[in-house]
Amino acid sequence: MLITAENLNFGYAGEPLLEGLCFTLNEGERAGVVGGNGEGKTTLIRLILGELTPDSGTLFKKNGIRIGYLAQNGGYDSENTAYEEMRGVFAEDIRLLEALSETEEEISRCAAHDRKFAELSARYESLTKRVAARDSYNFEVKLKTVLNGMGFAERYEQKISTMSGGEKTRLKLCRLLLEEPELLILDEPTNHLDMKTKDILKQALMDFDGTLIVVSHDRDFLDGLVTKVYEFGNKKVTEHLCGIYEFLEKKKMDSLQELEKK
Repeated sequence: MLITAENLNFGYAGEPLLEGLCFTLNEGERAGVVGGNGEGKTTLIRLILGELTPDSGTLFKKNGIRIGYLAQNGGYDSENTAYEEMRGVFAEDIRLLEALSETEEEISRCAAHDRKFAELSARYESLTKRVAARDSYNFEVKLKTVLNGMGFAERYEQKISTMSGGEKTRLKLCRLLLEEPELLILDEPTNHLDMKTKDILKQALMDFDGTLIVVSHDRDFLDGLVTKVYEFGNKKVTEHLCGIYEFLEKKKMDSLQELEKK
């Protein structure tokens, strides 16, 4: 269980926006979030991120949960190249590898009977274990795999500031994927994206191993990507354990039944 809301209430300036919210998001689930503008979808995201505090009720998050967030029209504003920016994710791995290499050089210059030899050997062993635990040797493979998969194979050295809005959105998602969050939240990620870019984005998310929350009006984008739907409306959230088109069909049938009753 990653997130649980129990009777959660929130409003602005005394005006309620969300009332009595109850839902649970488990590890590995993929939730689509739908509803009209102003119904509280982005507000719930801000509550999950800790940017807002509930007026009452509880919002439980798994202790130490790593959350990645792509905001509406989110992207980069940087003079770095795509490769430089993604390489920054692995700063600790690079530091460990450099320290390991420096320690190897020191050991090579040190005689076995030197009293510093034991100290260097112990440091080398510790660094080796940390590098292995983080899989640091493969950081460049991971980096290039994600960049290539998101359509940047020939653009490692392009400055981010020269990219289009859609490209910056894709690059932001590259970084989020490389950071390997437990929960990835995307707020209207397909805004202003062309069909090809949407397809690349969707495939990357299909390959993502963690838990996913996607706020989107794009039904085709959600189709096959999400396995449950959170529907916002009338200050409530209703959970539907189905895909987006099954949910829409159910809504259509419910509306017809309501009309027949009148």
